[in-house]
Amino acid sequence: MIDRLLGPRGPHPNRVSPEGETAVLDDALAHPCHGSLRVAQELAKRNIRVSSGGVRGVWQRHNLLTRHDRLLCLEKSTAERRLTLSDEQIRLLEHFSP
Repeated sequence: MIDRLLGPRGPHPNRVSPEGETAVLDDALAHPCHGSLRVAQELAKRNIRVSSGGVRGVWQRHNLLTRHDRLLCLEKSTAERRLTLSDEQIRLLEHFSP
């Protein structure tokens, strides 16, 4: 709820663009064990300029700061949307599941 409340002038002007935010969230599901620096570097290869701090900010707004949170989100979205998982994602889910 707090992330929805805007200040008197709206969101911060240096906030990540909506396209960048979507790319960060997609990458968080595709590679949940990558850190913020690696995600920023991978996005830069695709001409999406987001700093590692920007990646962390997006993760924070969506409660995905830890690897565990990102893996839980991947597991939840797989169950809801019936996504097909890559071999890497299956291996990670099996390795980190209790």
